[in-house]
Amino acid sequence: MHNERCPVCKDTVERLLREIYGEVRRNYRIKIGTLPEDYHGQRIYGQLSTIYSALQNHRGFTEFVRARYIDADFFVPKPGFIVEFDESQHFTEPRKIALSHYPPDLKTGFSREVWMKHCDEIHANDDKPPFRDEQRAWYDTLRDFLPEIKGFMPTVRLYAEESDWCQMDPSKDEDREEMKRIISERQRNTTIEAIADPNPRFGRVIIAGPWEGNITRAKTLMEDIIQKWPTQDRVAFFVTPGAFLRFPWPEHFPAPNDNLHPPEETLTLLRNTAQEYCDRFLDEKLRSNLARHADYLTIGIDSADETKNNGYQVEFVAVVDLKTNQYFWTGKSYPDSPQQHRLIRVSDLSSHFIQFPIGKVMVLGCHDLKMFSNRGRTAANTVQGSTWRKTVHHEIDQLITQEKPAIILQHPHTTDRYGSWYAEWNELASRCPPEVTYISSGLYYYYGEKCRSSHLSQELTPFP
Repeated sequence: MHNERCPVCKDTVERLLREIYGEVRRNYRIKIGTLPEDYHGQRIYGQLSTIYSALQNHRGFTEFVRARYIDADFFVPKPGFIVEFDESQHFTEPRKIALSHYPPDLKTGFSREVWMKHCDEIHANDDKPPFRDEQRAWYDTLRDFLPEIKGFMPTVRLYAEESDWCQMDPSKDEDREEMKRIISERQRNTTIEAIADPNPRFGRVIIAGPWEGNITRAKTLMEDIIQKWPTQDRVAFFVTPGAFLRFPWPEHFPAPNDNLHPPEETLTLLRNTAQEYCDRFLDEKLRSNLARHADYLTIGIDSADETKNNGYQVEFVAVVDLKTNQYFWTGKSYPDSPQQHRLIRVSDLSSHFIQFPIGKVMVLGCHDLKMFSNRGRTAANTVQGSTWRKTVHHEIDQLITQEKPAIILQHPHTTDRYGSWYAEWNELASRCPPEVTYISSGLYYYYGEKCRSSHLSQELTPFP
């Protein structure tokens, strides 16, 4: 008879995760502070202290922390989250007490209400040692707080009894899609906040946390944003972050002899593949709904997992006319040093300038803003092998003088600290007409670590 102790269930979950995400680490140890005082001075200190005190007061056990780490059932490094496979021993009165004290804005990959209901119904008890329930509830709390502690995506929890997990087949598309849907739906359990300026000209998506570029999650996010959109506000451009979508690399791709100056047919092949993916995301229904609020949508779209592409990658930005569905394409032209040997670069700098009824618009990929770094320009004059960078600096300055952009849109992947792009924006603005306006989108995220500024509100300034 099947029960929650079925060992094949947990093995099947692991195999499904590997099929979907690639690398998965089972029983992964994460070294973090395990006492509230370890977070003194941080936003979560008071929240964790409240939960810890409530657990101490429940039965009088005050010292139940025995480790300086937590173990995760499964860790998915890309995009960065853990999956917990909860059996009945996790559903206790102390666990319910802890969950009841969670802050409303904590991002969790499960329904707290459902988990508290399981606690009422199962009411498990483990008395070896006597404080085991409090200890388990506290370590589960730390796992749920990993988005705040480590910058992970929301911790996903699967209840062992909610499904016969072992009946799923990782080799079947429909079962992989079902698990992907479960993960996506549970991680959607996040807060969307709409901040409106008086008479806005632009809108932007800023995501507080990691983002994997999944098409289903991106479509769902856009639908949720539309529901939250202030009905009276309409913008000219609605801007997404870099890699808002990630598309699969073409199966038959002839490697270019020179990735910094690729032939046009190479870029055309990649653009066409990206276009197909954008069309799946921006179907007629979503485009029509967005068109009620914006004239144009920008989509940052990168190629997926470069380890499968002989090391190559590409980063595009598409600007879509939401009324006519016309696409305008550009992409990253200025890779950083570690990337310059594998990025298929958009070498046509004129593609960054697009004429719209509202005026001439300059569209930049993430690192493209570094074209205007004084430090970078000085280095390009001294570092061997930087001839192409000096050419870019000269050409982009000429184009700005010629095109005179009225609007600049940047698409960074992440921005997690005040002033990340401050100097470059100043240099670029000094080369443009005085009335130029500019805006960035991005992720408030630092590659699985704590963001370097303490809160997102401090980061809205460097997203000009």
